[in-house]
Amino acid sequence: MPRVTRSPPQPSNSEIKQVQSEPDIPLATSGEDFENINITSRHKRPRVETSPKSELQDFKTEFKEMLTSWKLESEKNLLKIVEKQDSTTSKLMTDIAELKTQNSEIQKTNLDIEKSMSFISQQYEDMAKQINALQNERQELKNTIKNLQLQVQDLQFKSRPSSIEIRNVPNKDKETPADLLNVVSSVGSALKVKIGPENVRDIYRLPAKPGNRKTIIAELTSVQTKNLIISSVRNSIKNPNKDLRINTHLIGLPGDKEPIYIAEYLPGTTRRLYHLAREFSKRNDYKFCWTSNGNIFLRKDKDSTNAILVSCEKILIDLERERNIGPGILRQSEEQPAISTQKL
Repeated sequence: MPRVTRSPPQPSNSEIKQVQSEPDIPLATSGEDFENINITSRHKRPRVETSPKSELQDFKTEFKEMLTSWKLESEKNLLKIVEKQDSTTSKLMTDIAELKTQNSEIQKTNLDIEKSMSFISQQYEDMAKQINALQNERQELKNTIKNLQLQVQDLQFKSRPSSIEIRNVPNKDKETPADLLNVVSSVGSALKVKIGPENVRDIYRLPAKPGNRKTIIAELTSVQTKNLIISSVRNSIKNPNKDLRINTHLIGLPGDKEPIYIAEYLPGTTRRLYHLAREFSKRNDYKFCWTSNGNIFLRKDKDSTNAILVSCEKILIDLERERNIGPGILRQSEEQPAISTQKL
């Protein structure tokens, strides 16, 4: 059977209704009448600010702001650095200027010091020459004084070549020259040498400290008498019997027995030198120390054939140094006066 196609029946005019569409459906359905209708509506997606184009723009802006901020901060830091460098440079320039000024002053001071040192050096050389000249002059004056002292000693001794001194004789109240003459005569009798008033030219005592016994000085009329008395005194000292040696009892003085010392008269300077020579002989084991005609002699022992003439204190000093360090070294190290010896 053939298929028959039918058309739907045409509606009547009374059933046809006209419908007008709403252009904005979401807005039309947003009213209260459509709140409870279960209709699925399609909403258009609104444009958001986080679109890729907006993010790029924001990144550009932020990056630009960051660059601008970094630039400003860099310029600010650079400005600070420049200012600090300028301040440091200015300070360095000031310090350099001060150093230059100080260096200039130091150079000037050094120049002044060099001039002063040159002047002082010249002055030192002049003073050294003057000192050398003064030392030479001093040595010449010392030699001159020494020669004058020797001449004075010679004159003093020659003025009293026949005088003797008697020590340790007790003092007497209201003593007169006659009393002293009696003492000298008694000494001569004890020594078996005749000494009368005609043999004595002058007699007196030397000053002394209170309480000390004053030395008697007797100036005889001849040197022979003096030498005879000195020789007798030395023989008396050699006597083993001490009672026969010259003492106060032998010359008739009262009181305890005391020794009496007799020697030729020596001037003050020679007496001091004789005292030093005696001390030297005790320290260095010289057995003999004596005077003869105003000269002082030393002798080591009785077997020695030569006697040393002590003309000044320097002889004693050199003799002692020779004993300590040897004569060869002493003579090579410095000049010394010749040590004179005399054949006995």
